[in-house]
Order: sequence, then C-alpha cells, then structure tokens
Amino acid sequence: MDTAVVLQIRDAFELIEQGIKTLRGTLAGLAQRYRTTPMAGRTHLQQALPVTFGYKAAIWLDMFDRHQERLEQARPRILVGEFAGAAGTLASLGDKGLDVQKALMEELGLGVPVSTWHVARDGFAEAVNLLALMTGSLGKIAYDVMLMASNEFGELYEPFVKGRGASSTMPQKRNPISSELMLACAKGVRQQAGLMLDAMVQDL
Repeated sequence: MDTAVVLQIRDAFELIEQGIKTLRGTLAGLAQRYRTTPMAGRTHLQQALPVTFGYKAAIWLDMFDRHQERLEQARPRILVGEFAGAAGTLASLGDKGLDVQKALMEELGLGVPVSTWHVARDGFAEAVNLLALMTGSLGKIAYDVMLMASNEFGELYEPFVKGRGASSTMPQKRNPISSELMLACAKGVRQQAGLMLDAMVQDL
C-alpha cells in the first residue's frame, strides 16, 4: 500500500509540475506586462510607498519558482518504494532480499530505499507539507486578489465568466469566487499538513 501511494504521489507531482509551469508563465507575463503600472504599496493594509502591479506579480512568481525547485529536490526523497517484509528485514527472501527489492523498484521506476520506512513517515509528511506550502502561496495570491478587487480599492477583478461571480440579487456585484475557493482549499490543506506531522510519531 505504501508503494502504491508513492506511485500516486508520482503521478500527482507530474500534474502539479504542469500546473506550476503554466502558472509561472502566466505570472511572468503579468510581471512583464504591468511592470510600469503604478499602484499603492501597502503595509498592514494601509497605503505605504508606491509599487507597480508587475512588481507584485513578480513576487508571486518568485514563490512558485521556489516551489518548482522544492518539487525537484523532493522527488528523490519521496519517490522511494517500500518492500522490506513484515519487520523490515526481508528475512523471508533469504539472501535474495535486497536483489528482489532492487528489481522491484527498477520495474516500478522508483528509488530503492536505504532502509525500511513503513514506520518512518517523513516522506509522506514532506509530500503533504510541500502541498501545504504551494497551496499556502495560492491562498496568499487569492487573498491579495480579493482585497484588491474590493470596491474601495478596485484595482483588479477576476475575469468575467458567465454564471460565476455574479450576485443573485445585486447586479452591480462581481464576486471573486475563484479566489474564495483557492483560499478555502489552502486552509484545508494546511490542516492536513498538521495531521501528517502528527502521524510521524508512532510506536516501534
């Protein structure tokens, strides 16, 4: 089951990497396009010195440049199979245990574990916490967009999509629905990250 989960994580990482690549391209385009578009810089939600929207988009981009690097660095640690027998010694395979383990991992395209890890869950914890970092950054972007889209600021809006963001009773409203969903998802993943850290502490 552990190895099956690793295979699922590997597939998920591929999808996530594609998403990060697309997002980085979008953010790089925004940073370039709006590099000279002035806006109020804010600290503690109060106006500070002026910045540009391109600069703000570049900060968002920088977060996901780091996430891409984290993903690449995490793969060798996380994408490792688990095959070691009930107590982790491969005893049932005699002197062929390590050879069978290596052959299995080659067949699956996974890394060979240095030692059994069915009672050492740091790999899975790292995977979930990596997702928490990424979705935390998405939540930060979403929160920024929600604030800048408020009527009092009116600095940007989500694109108009029929049936999304409109109010059922107030036609003047353009609600940042996508950003709200991003923010909610980010909160959910952060909760799971804490649970995975808790799951690392187990018996012998």
